[in-house]
Amino acid sequence: MFRVNIFLVFGALLCLSTFKLAEGNHKQYLLNVLSNFMDTIERQRNIMICMASGCDPLAMYKIFDVEDLVEVNLKTKFPMPESNEVRSIKLAAALNNAVERLLKLQPECYDATYSCPHEVHAKLPAEVFQYMDMLGMIVATRDCINEDNVERAIDVLGTAVAYAERNRAIKGHFTSRVIIPTIYVTKEYQKLCYEL
Repeated sequence: MFRVNIFLVFGALLCLSTFKLAEGNHKQYLLNVLSNFMDTIERQRNIMICMASGCDPLAMYKIFDVEDLVEVNLKTKFPMPESNEVRSIKLAAALNNAVERLLKLQPECYDATYSCPHEVHAKLPAEVFQYMDMLGMIVATRDCINEDNVERAIDVLGTAVAYAERNRAIKGHFTSRVIIPTIYVTKEYQKLCYEL
């Protein structure tokens, strides 16, 4: 009887350690998803700043067209229920695609420090600058996300994506429509920093 119990205990410990290892690998995977997301929005922000200070007075309209496609991609539903993890991956992929499109439209923005040598008078909506500022604030929280809170960070991102998917009533350019979920992500990620 004692022998059977030792084997049961050993088997249970083996199962527990395998589960912990799998959980650790999954958390590392989620950290990689968020790291990719942070890298992408940092590039997006830098390109938007570059385009705003570039020579093309219609650059912002080009940004709006590209970013509208991000919304279209986000609102495309998979045939199965989407978890916050799937929504986060979908967002990162859509934004990465947008960054590549923006760079094709404005290749000089591969150098994020580029600015037009002569003055261009392009009027930009205030929300665009607010959006770019918030992207910077989100990127600033990247060091606050770790294995202990990565699942919460993914849930925040997935919730924001779900809101953007459902919210079709707001008219105007993309920043008008995504400003609320972006504010939400910014505040929730800043809370993760305060809790460290």
